[in-house]
Amino acid sequence: MNFKGTIICDGYSAYGNLPAITFANCWAHVRRYWLNADSKQGQVGVDYCEQLYRLERQFKRLRPGKRRKYSKPIVEEFLKWVDESSFFGKSALAKATEYTLKRANELKVFQFDGRIEIDNNPTENVIRPNVIGRKNWLFSVSKAGAKANAFLDSKISKKHV
Repeated sequence: MNFKGTIICDGYSAYGNLPAITFANCWAHVRRYWLNADSKQGQVGVDYCEQLYRLERQFKRLRPGKRRKYSKPIVEEFLKWVDESSFFGKSALAKATEYTLKRANELKVFQFDGRIEIDNNPTENVIRPNVIGRKNWLFSVSKAGAKANAFLDSKISKKHV
């Protein structure tokens, strides 16, 4: 593989073995973990993420320095709050804390390059039909049905490329 650059992703550990790649982790995934905590403290985490999304909508495509000026204090305050939290164990809050802290450096990458998006939602939206289809095809009733599903998927996939 000759690609060198930045990939925005969910932080799946297998990606870490790719050479010459900078990883920018996805804030939508972080937000989801805090949303799943479904508590007052979880809402605090969601609110930090929402502040970043409001800024992104307002300042999208600004020079990295200007973008960083506005997002850095929010990111730093959020990560400090998470780091100083006492959310341990197996609760949803503990999972959100662990997920966020493990990816802290990669969550800051978007601040340094104005081309890097804050999340990978556009990509996930494009691949969603294939992912959903893959699960559904496990239950193809016949070999002919599986072939028909594969044919349709190849046509759908070509439209998105």
